[in-house]
Amino acid sequence: MIWVTFHGAYDFGYVVKALLGGRRLPPRMDDFLALVRYYFGPLVFDVKHLMRHCQRMVGGLENAAKLLSVPRDVERAHQAGSDALLAARVFAELTRVYFAGRYDILGAFAAGVLYGLEPLH
Repeated sequence: MIWVTFHGAYDFGYVVKALLGGRRLPPRMDDFLALVRYYFGPLVFDVKHLMRHCQRMVGGLENAAKLLSVPRDVERAHQAGSDALLAARVFAELTRVYFAGRYDILGAFAAGVLYGLEPLH
């Protein structure tokens, strides 16, 4: 299973905290990301992080969809379901256009990396 988010570090923080039964999240980023991998597996992709590796892909989810000609089929922008569907479609199109549909290429640098929590090199 592949999990797709857009700028989803806080979303994963919320869900992981709930899965921990309300216990505090770990203070170290590595420990938090290990919990994300534990609960969701290795195939977690943040579209906002992927966009950093694609020419001319800047801005938010709406702009990414516009640049990739991905329509929003559900009219209610900024509603969880509508945004989730749009993020999944943008992910699919971004993968097709920039990475030739090769998820193995994505996995090498983007699997498990949440935008804003990228490792410092």
